[in-house]
Amino acid sequence: MAYTIVIPYRDRAAYLPDTLASLPPDAAIILVDNGSTDDSATLCHDFAASRPNVRCISHPSGGAAAARNAGLAAVETEWVCFFDSDDIFSAPTPFFQWPGIMSYDTLDVICLPTQMERSTPDGTRLIPRDFRPTASPADQILISMLATQTMLLRTAFLRSIGGWNETLPVWNDWELGLRVLLASPRLLWADTTHAYHRIRLHADSLTGSRFSERAAERFLALSVAEADIASSSLKDKDQLSLALDLRRGIFCGHLLREGLSLSPADKPRTLRARLLMHYVRLGLRGAWRIARRMC
Repeated sequence: MAYTIVIPYRDRAAYLPDTLASLPPDAAIILVDNGSTDDSATLCHDFAASRPNVRCISHPSGGAAAARNAGLAAVETEWVCFFDSDDIFSAPTPFFQWPGIMSYDTLDVICLPTQMERSTPDGTRLIPRDFRPTASPADQILISMLATQTMLLRTAFLRSIGGWNETLPVWNDWELGLRVLLASPRLLWADTTHAYHRIRLHADSLTGSRFSERAAERFLALSVAEADIASSSLKDKDQLSLALDLRRGIFCGHLLREGLSLSPADKPRTLRARLLMHYVRLGLRGAWRIARRMC
């Protein structure tokens, strides 16, 4: 299987050496500079000089989604996956070589398990990320099982659904996962006992640690997802709309708990979602499980 790993980066000199050193030697790699002001570009160009299958391109503005699209436009292989510039490739066996798969020609998306790495003064702890084999767009809305690191995509398929939404600074991988499933792809959940990707959790996260830090951008993602559902060809849109409203309710509950006031336009529309909003506002647990049962 010929595949390309696309990695956008911006001011990640502290993390890039470990990320680059972890990448498999047989993959084509495209490194996209998204306007770095530190030594990130130098590190990447030095890495490319040592590997003939690595290319460096520049996309100095527009955010991570735009940088990923710039990388996607440069991909020449049949398959592509996207990697964050502070994460680790952790495959102990050859990548994407599983017994029982006779041909990749019948697939559009391969879903991969990932794990999260949390470092504390007591050491490093690996936490498996939730891996639920389901093709339900409603499940994607509520539990976000498809994210940047969990999808290996046929290049032509990803281009056919429009790539990454460049208007979304946050939750763009969640929205892409939703569009992927709305397109009814030929999907495989990888039957593997280990994760190929390790997400490093740290204080320098681009999305922030509080929901209220980027509330307007998250509301924008909810609006875009609503438009995605409306324009899809799926018949059962009512269930998807309810799932999206339940997600809105949980999000609004977190905002209220963090002390942010909500406009009438921001609040959930259904009674179930409003009840869930107040449930979360009170600090009660299990909201996502409740939402899945409500849906």
